[in-house]
Amino acid sequence: QGVQKGTPTENASAKTDVEAAHAEALSAGPAVALPPLAGSTLVPGVYHQSAALGLTGAVEFDAQGDPNAVFIVQTGGAFTTAAGSSTTLVNGASASNIFWVTTGAVTLGAGTTLHGTVLSGAAITVGAGSTIIGRLLTTTTDVTFSDSTQRMFA
Repeated sequence: QGVQKGTPTENASAKTDVEAAHAEALSAGPAVALPPLAGSTLVPGVYHQSAALGLTGAVEFDAQGDPNAVFIVQTGGAFTTAAGSSTTLVNGASASNIFWVTTGAVTLGAGTTLHGTVLSGAAITVGAGSTIIGRLLTTTTDVTFSDSTQRMFA
């Protein structure tokens, strides 16, 4: 069972803030069509896929020398990573400026390394041995970690 932190008032305020951030990130744009993620290099911008999104390998975020570069990856469905999938940051990219925005559930496979903030409209499940450099936020339900998951929050 999960542990609830904070007072009811603090938690209600946090939930309102997450819902607002989720709605704002979903409406960000203009967005360009998201290429297949595995093996791709993404430059700063807003990317959108109307259906579920999967990562089955590595994706690179290239800030092109701009430490303030922002990346928003939107999906109109679920987001799932295969075991061992990863993200890498180059040329000044920062985990604090990467946003994974979903309307569906998020499932990170075992051993996934993910940079950025996940803003999910549904449950988030993190597989064993995964490393998160960022935050996992959901508007509706729980974030579930495997017992052996490594957690690193920026």
